[in-house]
Amino acid sequence: MKEHIESMKLIGRLADALLAQQTRIELLNKAMLNFIPDEDRRGNQLIQ
Repeated sequence: MKEHIESMKLIGRLADALLAQQTRIELLNKAMLNFIPDEDRRGNQLIQ
């Protein structure tokens, strides 16, 4: 039972770390969009 609790704590910490990383990626993507001219941005959205 103790091992199960430790495993759940570890999974929780991993989930928190993944969420934080995803947030950083989203913020970086928003920052990058500020450097892309509007005409290029429209083309990129069509490609994706």
